[in-house]
Amino acid sequence: MLSTGRELLIFPQDELDLKTQLAKLKSIKCVGVDSETTGLDPFVHELRLVQLAAEGYPVLVIDVRELDAQDLHALQDFLAGPTVKILHNAKFDLKFLLKAHLPVGGQLFDTMIAAQLLRSVSGLYRYGLEDLAEHHLGIRLNKENQTSDWSGILTLEQIRYAAEDACILPRLRDVLVKELKRYRLIDVAKLEFD
Repeated sequence: MLSTGRELLIFPQDELDLKTQLAKLKSIKCVGVDSETTGLDPFVHELRLVQLAAEGYPVLVIDVRELDAQDLHALQDFLAGPTVKILHNAKFDLKFLLKAHLPVGGQLFDTMIAAQLLRSVSGLYRYGLEDLAEHHLGIRLNKENQTSDWSGILTLEQIRYAAEDACILPRLRDVLVKELKRYRLIDVAKLEFD
């Protein structure tokens, strides 16, 4: 277990460890889901990390290269399950997850789409996670590792970066849901998320 300064990280090493950690998240209503990849094109590049975060729980950082296909069954089951998955720019992550045989089921909440729907009332015209975290939560995310090399041995800084992006998603969703309800855009948002 590692400390990010704000949250704890768990880096499962085998199938049993992964199952144990995922079992703790199954009862959670909403979980932030993020990924790190070796590039931007899902046809050429690969999924490297999957991060899962819920309020009050350590961030689960899963290195898909370190686990074989058999070990990833628990993650497949979790991602296909009923827990609401919170993503930022979901299309990007979903393409890589699907390519890695980790399809996502259940209800989705895309923080980028929610922010775009709120554009006229928020005055925000930039929808990066960094922008939204600062605007809605007053949190400045360090994005230095965003374009780092995710194909080799990972540094502690990269792992912390990955965890921080995931752990911000549940908090951001809470704020955006309140705003969507306030401006009667929740039904429009659900339609867009579908």
